[in-house]
Amino acid sequence: MRVSMSRSERSPWLLSLLAAVLIGASGGALSFATMTGESIAIRPDEGPVVLHFWATWCPTCVEEMGTLDAITRQCQGNGVRMVAVNVGESTEEVTEFTARHQLELEMLRDPRGKIWRKLSGQGLPLNVIWTREERRVFVGPRST
Repeated sequence: MRVSMSRSERSPWLLSLLAAVLIGASGGALSFATMTGESIAIRPDEGPVVLHFWATWCPTCVEEMGTLDAITRQCQGNGVRMVAVNVGESTEEVTEFTARHQLELEMLRDPRGKIWRKLSGQGLPLNVIWTREERRVFVGPRST
């Protein structure tokens, strides 16, 4: 089953997201695990980054994944990097979920939730908009 939203349902979220990114945390890199187990550092040096922390057991996270996937496709080529970061689940669980939902998002993992706790640790989904100038953290579902 592919999660999707109409263009009119995506527009407010997309506009809010892009406005926040363009308005503009500084700081060092954040290290995550790739789906192959390698370590990767993320930083906003090459452009704004949107990190969406999620888990397969979180109903609102699952709902947002379709929207995030659609926004990622719409934003291709504009310099904004969209990354879904799974918190605490195995590579197999994440791979099965993304295949079942036909998601093409860049997927990384925070296997022990270390980065998630560092940024907030107060709930999922957790959305982070990170530019060279600032880092904004939003806990809970985002639709606007």
